[in-house]
Amino acid sequence: MPPEKHYDRTTTQSSRSRLPEAIRAEVDRHIEARLLTVDADAPAWITHSTKVKKRRGLLDRLTGSADPDTEHLTIVVIGARDLLWGTHGEHRGTNVMSTRLVEADVGRQSESMPSMAQFVQDDGANITGFASSTDGQASRGSVFFGLGPPEGDRALQAMREAVREAKAA
Repeated sequence: MPPEKHYDRTTTQSSRSRLPEAIRAEVDRHIEARLLTVDADAPAWITHSTKVKKRRGLLDRLTGSADPDTEHLTIVVIGARDLLWGTHGEHRGTNVMSTRLVEADVGRQSESMPSMAQFVQDDGANITGFASSTDGQASRGSVFFGLGPPEGDRALQAMREAVREAKAA
């Protein structure tokens, strides 16, 4: 029996200039602050996630680990040299990060742990390559990009292709 889903997701293709205003403004600020070159018509994907399970359990309430939003957006924008990831929700706010395509790795969550694939609740893309640090040690951080119909598979394919092309150059 497959594990219980946590979210219903829909993924649609867009462009940087057509992202929802709440997250587009933060994407634009991020690009400007880091002097990135990402065209307005750069391909983007938007995943709208809606929580399937509305109630939070005791452990979620005690640890504060539950998602505070019943709905949220997650986006990916593929620039010529950069990949941007962002999320927006009413309670979580808006966050945008970027990494160079040559530094990124993209794979399905179930592919990163084949022996655990039967336990994966919400398959999507793990994107690794974001600057991170733990106890002052630089490392590569990862984010999750939930995928759903109708364009989830195309989004994953586009990210993998952009990373492959960047690393081959």
